[in-house]
Amino acid sequence: MTPDIFAIIAQQKKNKKPLLAVGTTSTRTLESLPYLRKQCSEEQKDIITDADTKHYWDELTSDISSAQAEKYVADIIIQN
Repeated sequence: MTPDIFAIIAQQKKNKKPLLAVGTTSTRTLESLPYLRKQCSEEQKDIITDADTKHYWDELTSDISSAQAEKYVADIIIQN
């Protein structure tokens, strides 16, 4: 996944436009992004260089605790 994808998702959500995932893998990926981002190091988070996009993702993950993110990611690994 490239930083451009994060920008596209943020722009769609900001403009209140629908984001359509085709297939279960795409849907699960989109659902998982906030939890996966919460698990990233600051260096990894810095792949997003656009300030508006970074702000969107930081806001999106602000309500997710590290423990919630760890459990979510662990549950995904166990299911697969």
